[in-house]
Parts: sequence; C-alpha cells; structure tokens
Amino acid sequence: MTSRRSLLLVSSTLLALLALVGNDSRAQFRLPKKLPKIPGLEKIPGLDKILGKEPPLTTSIADALTEVAFLDNFTPDFPLPLGTAPHTSEGEYKLRPGAYRYSAQSYCLHAGTYAPGRGEGYLYAPLAGQRAPIIRNLLRRSVQHPEIHQHDVQLLIWSILARTKPTEMRADLQRAAAQLLTPKELFDLNGGALGILPDEVKQKALAQLPESARKVFEAENRIREMVTRANSTFDEVERVAVLAGAPPAEAGDRTDLPRQRWSYHPDGYFVRFDPHGYPRTDVDVYVPEWFQITRDDAGRITRLSDEYGNRIETTYAPARKSSSAASLRGSEFASVRFIDGLNGKSVGKWDKSGWLLSGPPGQGIDVAGETLRMTDVSSRVALTKQRKAEFEKVLGKKKRGSDGADLQQLLDLAGYYDAVSALAGKDAKLARYPNLVLGAWQATFVQGAPPMSMASASGASSTSGDVSGGNTDFDPSGNVAVPGQTGRQRLSQSSRCREECGCDRDGMCRDLNDALNSIKRGAAGEPQLSQQLDKLKKDLCDSPSSAKDVQQMQDDLKMMGYGDYALFRLKTALNDLKMRSGCGAPEFECPLTANSTMMCPHGGRVVCTPADANRAMPNGPQLKATDNCVVMGCPFMINGQPSPCTRVQWIPSGGSLDLDCHSIGFVIGPNGVPQGPVLIVP
Repeated sequence: MTSRRSLLLVSSTLLALLALVGNDSRAQFRLPKKLPKIPGLEKIPGLDKILGKEPPLTTSIADALTEVAFLDNFTPDFPLPLGTAPHTSEGEYKLRPGAYRYSAQSYCLHAGTYAPGRGEGYLYAPLAGQRAPIIRNLLRRSVQHPEIHQHDVQLLIWSILARTKPTEMRADLQRAAAQLLTPKELFDLNGGALGILPDEVKQKALAQLPESARKVFEAENRIREMVTRANSTFDEVERVAVLAGAPPAEAGDRTDLPRQRWSYHPDGYFVRFDPHGYPRTDVDVYVPEWFQITRDDAGRITRLSDEYGNRIETTYAPARKSSSAASLRGSEFASVRFIDGLNGKSVGKWDKSGWLLSGPPGQGIDVAGETLRMTDVSSRVALTKQRKAEFEKVLGKKKRGSDGADLQQLLDLAGYYDAVSALAGKDAKLARYPNLVLGAWQATFVQGAPPMSMASASGASSTSGDVSGGNTDFDPSGNVAVPGQTGRQRLSQSSRCREECGCDRDGMCRDLNDALNSIKRGAAGEPQLSQQLDKLKKDLCDSPSSAKDVQQMQDDLKMMGYGDYALFRLKTALNDLKMRSGCGAPEFECPLTANSTMMCPHGGRVVCTPADANRAMPNGPQLKATDNCVVMGCPFMINGQPSPCTRVQWIPSGGSLDLDCHSIGFVIGPNGVPQGPVLIVP
C-alpha cells in the first residue's frame, strides 16, 4: 500500500504541475497546445518499471568498436582549422583529403558522473538511444542560433536526459527549446517525461541501485526539480550534474586507454578527441590523402609516395633458402631511401640495414627466410598477430564489406611501418616518412585494396596502385567521445566552436592570394610577404596549431633566405591551403624553360612543350590545354589502361629550383598525350 500511495502522489504531482502551465505561456513560447493525456491511476507503472526503463541515451564504451591502436603515433602534417572548410548552415562540413582540427563546444551526456580527467583516453562511438535523434537535431540547430548560450544548450540536454517535460521548464529554457526543437519533438518529450519523485519513492529506488547508478538517478531527479525553478542558476545545476574527483573503479573500465587514440568513422575519416573538462573538446579529423604503392613480384613494397613526391624507396637482398614453410616471411633490405619530393634529394639513406615481415601470420612463431641480422623476430611476430585481430575487428565495422586482400595489404603496410620507423628512430627530420606509411594505411583502409597495374622499371616486374580517402562530409552532432572509465562523462560533439572556428574565410582567401602574388614578384615582394603571413595567422581563426605551422614557414624563410627553393616550398604549402579551404583553384605555372619537364611523384617524367612561345612571364609561361605533354619513362602502362599518374610536379629540366607548379592532373590518352583540357586534381 505504501508504494501505491507513493505512486499516486507522483501522479498527483504531475497533474498539479501541468495545471500551473497555462495556455498563455504555451502560446508565448510556441509550445504544443495539446498536452499528452495522463494515464489512469490503474495504469501507473510500478517502481520496477520506472527503474528498468531504457535511458534516453545508451551510448557507452561498449559501442566504441573502431579504435585503431596502430595509429597511436600518427601525427598529420599541417592540420587546418575546421572553420576554413566549406560548411552548411547546420554545421555539416565538406572536407577534402587532409587534416583538420577544431576546439568544439561539447556537452555532458551523463549527469551524476565525473568530469573528464587529465590525460585520459576517449574514443568515438555513435550517438544512440531513444532520444538520440532529438539530441542530435538540437545540436545541429544550435549552430544556427549562436545567441543561445552553451549553458542553455547544456541545460536543455540535461533536462531531456532527466526526462523533464518542456512545459514544466522555466521560461528561459522554454524559449530556447522552442527555437531548437520542433513542435513534434516537444510533444514527444512531454509524453515520455517523469515528475519529481517524492522522497519516499526516491529512497526506495536508491536502495535498489549500485552506487554509480544511484548518483545518476539522484542527479536526474534533482535536475528535474532545479530546471523548473526560475531562481536556479547554471552553476547550481552543474554542481549536481558534474562530479569532481576520480570515479571508483567499475567492471569494464579501460584504464589502459591512452590519450588521443584515433578511431575510424564509418563516413570515411579518422577522428580523435582530447577533452578539456566537459564543455570543450579538441577534435582532430583526418581524411586520407592520395598515395601510390608499388610492389615487387613477391608482393613486397618497393616504393610508397604521396602526392607531393615525398617517398620511400626500398630494395631487398636476395632471398635465402629456408626450410620453413611459414607463410610469414622475413626480408632483409638491400637499401632504403627517404626522398624529399621538392628537390628529389635523399634525406635518409641506409644500405644493408633493417628488415621487414610480410605475408599472413600462421599459428606458430616460425618466419620463413629468418637470418641472424633480423633482431626481435618473436616480438614482431606477436605484434603482427595482435594487429591481425585488431584490423579484422575494425574492418568488420566498415559500411562496405572487406576481403582478405584488404586485410593482407593492411598487415603488409604495418610491417613496412615497423621497419621504416626502426630506421628513422627519433630523428625529427625523418619523422614524416613513417607518417607517410600510416597515412597510406588509412587510405588503404578506407578505399580497400587498390587495383594494381603491371609496370616495369629497370627490367624488374612490379605492380602499382593508387589509394585515397576521397572527399567526405563531417557532421559531429552524431559523434560521442566516450571515456575509458565508466564513471566519467560521455561527451556529445557539436559544430559550435569554443575557439578557432570564427574564421574570416574571405579575408583568408584574400591574404592567401596576396601572399602568392608577393612570391611571384620575387625580391620585390619580400617586404610584404612577412606581413601577409602574419595576417594569415590571424585569418586561421587564431588556431595555435595552424599559427605554429605558418610561423615555421616564416622561420624557414629566415634560415634559408628568400631563394627560389624556399619560396617554392612556401608556395606549395600556401597552394595546398588554398585548395583545401575552398579559396579557388591553386595557381600552377610552368618554369622558364621552353621545353619543361614534370616529374611523376612515383617515377618517370612528363615533358611539356608550350604550343606558342609568346607566353613568357616573370615566373614562366602559363600552361594551357593546347600544350603537348608526353609521358616518358613512368613505371606504369598507359595504352588502354587508367594511368595512376594523376598528380605530377613541375621540376625544371635544367635542375634549377625556380619553379612554381604544385599538382596538376591529366587525362592520359593512348599515346601519352593529354586528352581534352588539363584538369586540376583536388
């Protein structure tokens, strides 16, 4: 009888509160006029039904299924502020391949839990649960209403998670709800809400719950009461919703989860989170770029290059006879070269040093072709098996299916990374080259095993294939950063930025073009160039990371002087920024020589002859669609086959570095001559 009387009191409380909200207030805030019918007393659920009801959101660490531990050392070059990318009014960004970063307004999705701790890991998981669509729509619409403070958005989220009726919220929250929620959503929320539980019912409920759930239950009940009072402040509600300190250990905690671990997102990009308290999360997004991978007839990687010509070239020592029948094979390097794409020079060189594993791992620890030079064989074999399980798990979460070829190419790239990073060590000048392999791994993961075309270089048989992530949409409203510790807060993400997002894109595009024009003027443009780069740092949303990259450009200019090589490196970086920011087509110019040579990043060259000789400019003649360009010596077939040489880089035939081109694409015809207009490849 006591429970029955308590539940009757709950119903009476609900009826009384509804009676306090008159028609005038509903009309003022445009809330639905029709309120849900209160069920009969005989249909009021028992306490077990209240406690057992599915929570509005269910996302947890169990839903974080796409982490990639293999990428823990991946640090993308020159991440752009997210605000520089084109986007819709609701905060959906259109991203080209490359790296992006922003500091998001994030929101607590779990009242009564502990705030994020320093240095703790968070993973991507999808927003899920009965109220997930409403929460996601609220976050998207908040982008269109910057006048609504982050605190009010957070209070609405806490109110929804606490099952508070919108019609019972205080006036300012009702106004915000009317702008961020549709009439149907408001009606649905009214129908699934709870009242404030009387102490007798609350104590009975708390007695049935474990400590962590008890804190959440009590916090939500107090929030339901506080958001209806006109005099309650945000700080008061926050103290109830956000606990300070360290949570007690719980079953399923991932205390080993490192900070800033990458996760794969099914939309085709990789993302990682770094919370600073619950209201701000630094977010890194990487859309895989273009790479080409060349293999020998044994399937081993011999060349890996990016679109700028930075590449790793490897040759292998003759295979030794082995009595082992293991499918996992060890190969010694004969030579390894790290090559700078801008000048074609080797920045790292090793002979008869290093080795790699390739092929599928078996049940045991045997490695075919093992030699005395191969150190730490057992640990690398164990790591390969561990990665096989990791890669299989995350491959299973892709939107499209995967096959054995995908898995094997990912494992081979991982083995190549181990070998390359062992040679590079901790040398900062060489750090980009292991990073190339990690980037190619991500492109291979997103695209799948690339179609390989036969090629012949120096009489050796090989195959080449292109991989790229392609363009993608980025809408953070469906992303949740989930903690490794169950007692920490889940954090919803939004397109609203705490900082680094209020970009003046028009100003940035203008300053980019001014800087590029100053470079064209050579020595005459030097005085203005430094000032324009200073302005560009401000245009980049005052992003510390991007400003640091621009500062590095300025430092390089001071160290190397304003010579052709230094200016070309700068122009290459600015053209890339211009392309990814949607500031128009990058500027591509031919060098001064009449018969110019372009180098394919992966070998060979393209020779262009201007159709007329009257286009001389200070930095060379402009390339036109009528110019004759012929592929010479590129290691791939062109007769009737799609050419992977879609990105080329101007290198003047005389070997000088006074050049200005970046990356140009051609539609290659059967005779090696471009068909139709010259295409700029994003």
